Formats: sequence, C-alpha cells, structure tokens
Amino acid sequence: MAVVLTAIVATLAFMGLFRPSVEEPCDIGPFGEGAFSVERSGANWTVTIQSFLPNHTSSSTDVVIRDGLTGRILVPPTPWSALTLANWPTYHALYEDNHPGTPAICVGDRLLFDSSVYPSRTFVTIADGSTILGTFTLM
Repeated sequence: MAVVLTAIVATLAFMGLFRPSVEEPCDIGPFGEGAFSVERSGANWTVTIQSFLPNHTSSSTDVVIRDGLTGRILVPPTPWSALTLANWPTYHALYEDNHPGTPAICVGDRLLFDSSVYPSRTFVTIADGSTILGTFTLM
C-alpha cells in the first residue's frame, strides 16, 4: 500500500499537480526597501523585483497606478494577488510569482503592465496600507 501511495504522489509531482508544502527561501535583496527594474518587452512593461521588504505578501501589498501627466488614479489600491490572468481584462496587469513555495514577495518576482493601456510615464506606487514601499515610473 505504501508503495502504491508513493508512486501516486511521485506521478502527481512529476505532472506538477502536487507540490509538497515546503516553503522555499525568499531572497529580499540587499536594500531593505522596494527596488525595481523596469523595461519594455513586447506589448508589456516588465517590472522585476530587485529588492523588497521582508514579510510582505501578494495579498497584503497593493499597487496603485496613476496617469503620469494628470495624477489621476487609473487603478485604486489593489492587492497583487488580484493581478491574475483572469483579472487581466480588468486591471491590464499581472503579478508573476516566481517563488510559489513561499507567500512572500521575493527578488525575481515580476509585475507585467499592458503598455497599450499604461503608456510611458505612468506612475506606479507599491504600498502596504498607508506605508509606501516603493515607486517607479513606466519608461
């Protein structure tokens, strides 16, 4: 019976349908604050986390997107966890968690923004409640 169970778990793991609940280490970078690299790639802006504060998760960290010319809010405070493929038509933004074994936001995780909706000079704020964790401009 144990051999059969082991074979089933191994098969599911191979297929990517089962992940042991082992939390992987999360690098937050050297700065202890939000640092981001921004580049245009194809039809999207790609923002890669270079450094981030510890213990911040995609459900407790918000993105706010503003028009760079008028300051008008285009996307009000929205948790990163809501930036999914299913919500792309609503936000035109995606959080790409490259460390699914940990709930924390880590170095190497990415945010993608549709460049046809958010042109150059769009201003983005990353916040945790009322605390600003980082800002960047899409350009």
